Amino acid sequence: MATSSRFLIDQASSKKRELCLFGTGTTFELMYNERLLRASPDETTSALAIDTIRGLIGDRNQVDLLIGGLGFGKSLELSLEDPNLRSVVVVEVEHRLLDWARTHLGLADRLDDARTETIEGALETFVRASPQSYHGILIDVDRGPVHAVLDSSRRTYSLTTLDLLARHLRSGGVLAVCLEEEDAAYQRAMAEIFTEVGSRPVEGSTAVIYFGRS
Repeated sequence: MATSSRFLIDQASSKKRELCLFGTGTTFELMYNERLLRASPDETTSALAIDTIRGLIGDRNQVDLLIGGLGFGKSLELSLEDPNLRSVVVVEVEHRLLDWARTHLGLADRLDDARTETIEGALETFVRASPQSYHGILIDVDRGPVHAVLDSSRRTYSLTTLDLLARHLRSGGVLAVCLEEEDAAYQRAMAEIFTEVGSRPVEGSTAVIYFGRS
């Protein structure tokens, strides 16, 4: 039986970076300078993170969410399925991924949903300039502080950014972070900011969700 082979869908190159979107017919991969930044199976982790936020914030009306990292759109899709959602802001540092989301990933309807706002840039830069607060915030920008592919992601995982995001959560709000593998040092850093910190493993994977709330 024939199997699907990996093929290049699109790419964006400059002197310092090359961003490539690959497909197999059923899955996608996003490569940055020949390193894997994202694969569509990672969306299982994104889905669990949104589920974690939903479960911890409880049954609220007019929910406002902030998602750092579009990925292949699973966290946005699940957020929009919540009838209690009022708004979801997606901050994505790679503008080409925002383009490809429409042209190759079939996300145009979700990006054009009246409840969705997309921002191009770094998560911490956006939050620092915004007065908005949220019921839930998701960090899903890279593979974690240890295995970060993008240099800019290291700032996103910093203690300073954790503190910044915590101050933009509403009472009872939840921060969830997707990591490629367990990171005890990062969990301890979260415990310096939040009064309650926990984790959820991703079944069939080394990935983990860390969450915190004050």
